[in-house]
Amino acid sequence: MKIVSIKCFISLLFPIIIFAQNGNRDFSVSGSINYITTSKLHLNPRSSDPVLRNSYLPLDGILSYSFEFRMNIFKDALMIGVGSEYLSKTDNLKSIRAMVNNIPRTIEITDGYSMIPIEVTIYYVFPFSGSWFKMAMGGGIGAYFGKHIREIGDITVSTLEKRIIFGMHVALDAEFFITDYFSIRTEMKFRDPDFETKSKYNKTDTILNGEHIQLLSEDFYSRINIDGINFILGLAFHF
Repeated sequence: MKIVSIKCFISLLFPIIIFAQNGNRDFSVSGSINYITTSKLHLNPRSSDPVLRNSYLPLDGILSYSFEFRMNIFKDALMIGVGSEYLSKTDNLKSIRAMVNNIPRTIEITDGYSMIPIEVTIYYVFPFSGSWFKMAMGGGIGAYFGKHIREIGDITVSTLEKRIIFGMHVALDAEFFITDYFSIRTEMKFRDPDFETKSKYNKTDTILNGEHIQLLSEDFYSRINIDGINFILGLAFHF
């Protein structure tokens, strides 16, 4: 029964895709959901010990949401896109040393980061693209804004210092038109934003699970590196 239903769905969808055309429209806006494979959280980026300085906690499997505006700039062969994204990843990790009932211990906390990039991309549309299918390769630059997220009971952090990081990215894009105005857009993006932040605790002691937690410092540095492949699936509107 499931196989019959799938075949019926494909038989109904196939003619729509075949006869859908983009009509050489010059603009599009899209919304997407993204999956990023890997990232790293460095907790001691300024340590004098190279082993400690280069050690990190893996934060993998990040979901994010993005949008992009694209415009045709040369005979349907070149497009420019401007887009942004919101991504956040936290996990419960044994990541810092603290005094627990006056005894030094490594404690489990909620640790992670958030980031918002703003990216500009130039896309080259491959000549074999047609009216219902387009494939493009792109590259560009991005500005990345990020912060550390940390929670220890009712202790949170605020950002004291952060820098805007600039970087490059490349992308491979495939688009399928399902109507004259709408298309399904798939993309793989490769980038490597790497930035350092300085954060401050709102307080340095709390009671957690009946134990007194005393932090060893009021502020800390961290380094965030989001080096994974970004797989993108979205819906675009053309006008």
